[in-house]
Amino acid sequence: MNKSFKYKKECKICNKTFDTNTATSKYCSDECRAIANKNRTYKLICEECGEEFDGKNKTNKFCSDECRRKNIKERYEVVCSECGVVYKAPIDLKHYPCKECREIIENSKVEKICRMCGEIFKTNENIEVCSGLCEYNYKRENKYKYNINIEEVKSIDKQIKELLLSYSGVRLNKKEQTEIYKQIKEISNLPIHKSIYKCLKRYNISHTYFDTVDGWSPLLINTSDEQDIEKQILIEVKKELLQQTINKYEITKREFEMKIENIKQIIKKLEN
Repeated sequence: MNKSFKYKKECKICNKTFDTNTATSKYCSDECRAIANKNRTYKLICEECGEEFDGKNKTNKFCSDECRRKNIKERYEVVCSECGVVYKAPIDLKHYPCKECREIIENSKVEKICRMCGEIFKTNENIEVCSGLCEYNYKRENKYKYNINIEEVKSIDKQIKELLLSYSGVRLNKKEQTEIYKQIKEISNLPIHKSIYKCLKRYNISHTYFDTVDGWSPLLINTSDEQDIEKQILIEVKKELLQQTINKYEITKREFEMKIENIKQIIKKLEN
């Protein structure tokens, strides 16, 4: 018995004529239907530029990669790190200046000569080199300009200790106090007079002119436990010496840790 079909159709993929009972059939086989599904497009409107385009999926929102990237850039509201205005930008620029502030920053840059390669560069920061590579090379060449060894620290400690303890129980005027700090600076060969201010203030050994309203208060070192004061002063001076060496000569973290270890050994010997 021959099966009868209601409709004759032409396949939209291979153009072959086929019989079917379904009025909406468009393809003669599963293979042609798979090809059609693969190449199917949808008429959509781009959310960025508003133009009509053929999309592979109904969920497509943009007609091109350019429109998608542009939309992403303007998708997030962020706060300018300089003026605080809210603007749209990529999420990874949330701590970045807005366009107007970037222009102001750019115009405020001054020309400098790189201390490593000699190239002229523009910056508004307190730097002396033009790039990360020059910074690395500059630090390698300059970090060994100054080194503190154990014997040198011992010598400095001994001289400062003798100087300070020689004034134990003596009230000093401003001129005499300034002279003491000048001697300490000459002994250490580093600008560390602030470390003595810090040391005396921290351990309540005296008051300095930083503590008073009129800008001056006499220095008084007066205590029965001179040995304890001696250790405290030595510790503070060592810390300041090391920190100022790091700041001034840009030594590496590893070198700093080694110097700290040396200082600990000296303190341990003093305590014993």
